[in-house]
Amino acid sequence: MTGSESSVSGGFTRVWAGRIAGVLVCGVLGIAMVVLWRGVPQAVPERAPVASTRPAGPTVVATGAAEGPQLAQDPGPTLLTLNLKGVPGDEALTELAKQSGYMVEPIAASMRAAMKSRPVTLSATGRPFWPVLLELCGVLGVYPYPSSENRSAIYLSASAADRLKCPRVEAGSCVVTLHSITTTASVDPSGMRPMQREIMLRLSLLIEPKLKVFSLPYYAAVEQAVDDKGQSMVPEDSRAPGDGGAGGPWTAPIYARLTCPENPGSRIARIKGYASLMLYDGMESWEITDVLRARRRSATLSGANVEFRGLERTFVNYTAYFAVGAGQQEPPSAAPFLSPLRTVRLLNAQGEEFAPAKITVPEGRARGVFIHASFPRTASLGEPHKIILSVPAGLKELRVPFEFTDLPLP
Repeated sequence: MTGSESSVSGGFTRVWAGRIAGVLVCGVLGIAMVVLWRGVPQAVPERAPVASTRPAGPTVVATGAAEGPQLAQDPGPTLLTLNLKGVPGDEALTELAKQSGYMVEPIAASMRAAMKSRPVTLSATGRPFWPVLLELCGVLGVYPYPSSENRSAIYLSASAADRLKCPRVEAGSCVVTLHSITTTASVDPSGMRPMQREIMLRLSLLIEPKLKVFSLPYYAAVEQAVDDKGQSMVPEDSRAPGDGGAGGPWTAPIYARLTCPENPGSRIARIKGYASLMLYDGMESWEITDVLRARRRSATLSGANVEFRGLERTFVNYTAYFAVGAGQQEPPSAAPFLSPLRTVRLLNAQGEEFAPAKITVPEGRARGVFIHASFPRTASLGEPHKIILSVPAGLKELRVPFEFTDLPLP
């Protein structure tokens, strides 16, 4: 080998040795950078993941656990003691409202002036609130009427005073009134099936406002019903599925269904049953601060796991995302989270509240309950600081019994 060949070969070897060493150094540095990068905490994004990336939660049922809600005890009626002799009607009403602690007012201011000309003589010693109020209504020619704006207020209206003549029964802090009995007939034009008749009793509940009502029934449970021939009139399914109105009004219409025997008697000898009210103990709240930068987190509300999935900020609003039932093997009740009593509030650092939320529950999801709460952005309020989710908790069933006898059968 010549000197020139040796020089070329040695240079070639040194070049490749340098390249290999460079590759090894870069590899070591790359591994070190990966290790260091993984050790650095990641920044929390302000925007929540879009809906398409949210994993579905477990199935949530709206009827609660399999064993059903816990039964509640009626706290008993508010007792009044009045000794009124020739007292003007408006003063009698004021005294009754003062003793009961409830707001009881004429539905129109002009009615109070008319009540002055109606003297009231009424004696009550430890009597329940509703019977005393209804007796006073009979003297004044009015009837209790609910308000859509103030659910605990009792207004008096002259338009329904004829209801005072209907039969009613007292049941603890409630009163059940029977308003009408209707019979309907269903005929098969082909003649393949015999005519079927159904009997419907329309009743109403008066509930003391001190009870925290979560939901009201549409139908009453019928335990016993017989006509004057001793024939049973209890339907196979005495309770129709589904709840009635949600929220806390103190009165509601309910219905009791009966079947009609093939050869019925002329009267309903006896009907006995109950109406189921769902009550709640109070509101449970979950407060999340520094909400724009808050990571995903979970809490338990009304027995259900709730996951906060972020607050999304756009040019026009803020939208909060919650998922109910995440990670629970037993399906919790979704009813508290679907109730109008549920609230979602967004506040800034000074405690000023953003406009009330538009809350939606997206449809078309086979699993889970998701809550989206949107708030319009308001420049004067600045950025939001905390969000508060509140739901009714401690749901219990209160059964209000009733019994009527010797009723006409249409």
